[in-house]
Amino acid sequence: MSEEKQFLTDQLEWVMKQDDIYGQIEQKLHEMKAIAEYCAVPEVSDLERQELQLEIGKLKEEIFALEQELGTFHH
Repeated sequence: MSEEKQFLTDQLEWVMKQDDIYGQIEQKLHEMKAIAEYCAVPEVSDLERQELQLEIGKLKEEIFALEQELGTFHH
């Protein structure tokens, strides 16, 4: 494989990995939005709201870890 073709192949792989991570982040943000919208419903109990806040915190941590992964890719 020529050097240029290898470079382009590596670049494509790098972009695909980043795209996958951004997709995972987007999915988690949608989950957080759905939880937040559900928490706004007056019928949600305080206990359930607290549990959902913990879930949002977990999703935030997962997003942070994914963002860290974005910084580990070198092109």
